[in-house]
Amino acid sequence: DRSPSRGLGDVYKRQPAYCAALSLSHAAERLFRRRAPVGAERPQQPGPTGARTAALASLLAALPPNPRGRATLAAPFAARFAAQRHTAALNVLRLHMAGVPIVVGTGAGAPLQVHGAAIFDEMEALQQAGLRPLEVLRAASVNGHAALGLGETRGTLGAGMRADLVVLRDDPSDDIGNMRSIMLVLKDGCVAWARPGSRLEGVRLGGAPVTPG
Repeated sequence: DRSPSRGLGDVYKRQPAYCAALSLSHAAERLFRRRAPVGAERPQQPGPTGARTAALASLLAALPPNPRGRATLAAPFAARFAAQRHTAALNVLRLHMAGVPIVVGTGAGAPLQVHGAAIFDEMEALQQAGLRPLEVLRAASVNGHAALGLGETRGTLGAGMRADLVVLRDDPSDDIGNMRSIMLVLKDGCVAWARPGSRLEGVRLGGAPVTPG
């Protein structure tokens, strides 16, 4: 929640990458306010992700109201959350402009950070911080795999690379929020998921049938 000290960018340049996990503060505020988890308003997501977010939303709705969150968040807590988000986003942009590789990470497993769903919120937070959509895509693919030492086989499309990819309905280079418009998921060149009711339902690739839902 503080600005980086002078020279921190040079320190991070010697590291594989910087992971901000901006969506963690978003999730903390949602929990404090008793609001639905990220993605609950978009239940049609690959695999069990949509079901998990919907289940968390129902559980959250069953919790008793948080008097502190409802009564006091409007003043000191609201200001604190806003200030932390602003500073964290500004730090990401500063490090990015200094040439530090940014990677996408969510802290999934923390309260209201659902595995799978939280990645969309994190990418959107990076775009809001000032990264261009294609820069966010690079952070979520090329940079992340390179930081994990997997850049030779994952993170890009090309000969000899692992065929793990998603097919989208909308162009994420226009708005990173379009990453939510997933139509088809491929894993090792085989269909792992297709949006129910889409024209891709029933397609076979690499000998694997589509599994709707």
